[in-house]
Amino acid sequence: MFKITLKPYKKYKDSGVEWLGKIPENWEVRKLKHGVQLISEHVEKKGNDDIFISLERIESWTGKFNLEIGIDEFDSNVKKFQNKDVLFGRLRPYLAKVVLPNTKGVCGGELLVFRPYQIIEPQYLKYLLLNKVIIDLINSSTFGSRMPRASWDYIGQIQVPLFNVWEQQKIANYLNRKTKQADTFIEKQTRIIELLKEQKKAIINQAVTKGLNPDAPMKDSGIEWLGEIPGHWRKGKFSHFVFLRHGYQFRDFDFKSDGIKVIKITQLLANGELELTNTSFVSSNRVNSFKEILIRKNDILMALTGGTIGKIIKVKEVSEPLLQNYRVGAFFPLKKELLKNYLFWILSSDCIFSQITFGQRETGQPNVGKEDFSKMFLTIPPEEEQHQIVTHIETKTAKIDQAIEKAEKEITLVKEYLQSLIYQVVTGRLAID
Repeated sequence: MFKITLKPYKKYKDSGVEWLGKIPENWEVRKLKHGVQLISEHVEKKGNDDIFISLERIESWTGKFNLEIGIDEFDSNVKKFQNKDVLFGRLRPYLAKVVLPNTKGVCGGELLVFRPYQIIEPQYLKYLLLNKVIIDLINSSTFGSRMPRASWDYIGQIQVPLFNVWEQQKIANYLNRKTKQADTFIEKQTRIIELLKEQKKAIINQAVTKGLNPDAPMKDSGIEWLGEIPGHWRKGKFSHFVFLRHGYQFRDFDFKSDGIKVIKITQLLANGELELTNTSFVSSNRVNSFKEILIRKNDILMALTGGTIGKIIKVKEVSEPLLQNYRVGAFFPLKKELLKNYLFWILSSDCIFSQITFGQRETGQPNVGKEDFSKMFLTIPPEEEQHQIVTHIETKTAKIDQAIEKAEKEITLVKEYLQSLIYQVVTGRLAID
């Protein structure tokens, strides 16, 4: 694991700035507007060799952008930027989207273009703006209720540390090296996670389509994507064995500042827990109107639309009334011969996901519902075998889940290390040897 081994500067002085505290003796403090110029040169047409950077193409907290994300089209509200300009996302949810493209191009209107004067090294400016304390300061100043935006009038007034450009370059080079090391580690761990997830999928899919006995006689399922299944299993129409309950299609006017929490797709976490810290609310007085869509422990919930379509969880704990939003589906066995735990695993398998994606290709719609599931099929082993399959999958995948969780924690720790390092170095808490 990475460790911070740098030492503080020898002498400090009071900066006179609350967020900054003490700074190295030879450093100064100046308003950001004295070091950078705000560029607002709008264009109507992109040049042939101009890149286009929008908010969606910038990764938060890393200073990276990916031109393969999103579309390469824009309206008239775009601005030019030059080599060594720094782009800063001005919408509150995207304040940590900071990038130094090192090329010319055009960017979306919700990005501020900062052109450093000679007293600021562009790479240092990028890291300074990626400093969490700066982001929190700017965040506190955002205005607007629906899409809060940061103002240059406020950003330009922020007092920041400035010092010799050569020292800024030294800091930037150091942070570039550490960022590259962190990126390499994260890429390796991400690949490990991907391989573990593929292994988990293979275990689930094998168990729910072929069973646990490799010597069992097989028969043709009659479905091309499914192939052969054990001879004593049933192939059933999904709608004959499973009830899909849609949630309620809440409107903006339904939501209140507090009350009963509404579970949307974003609240479905991969570990089976529900994210309840950033929910919408419906008035508590309406709870009796929504008894049919209350979420309970062990409910099977799936995302039915968007980029995470097919994401599925089995709810772990419920300690308060929770309501199911429309594009979250809840699945229940209709017949006793289909066990709920087995249903969860077959819904988690490629057996079902492949049918969902096939349906999307047929309709071109990024969503799935009752009509789509009514065309799908599932495999139904005898009840005792369903128990065995559930035990097998839970045992085999538990260790995989632990390995995934460990890798994810290590990624989180490295990201936190990098954030801490950036803060400590750009504010002068630690000196570069």
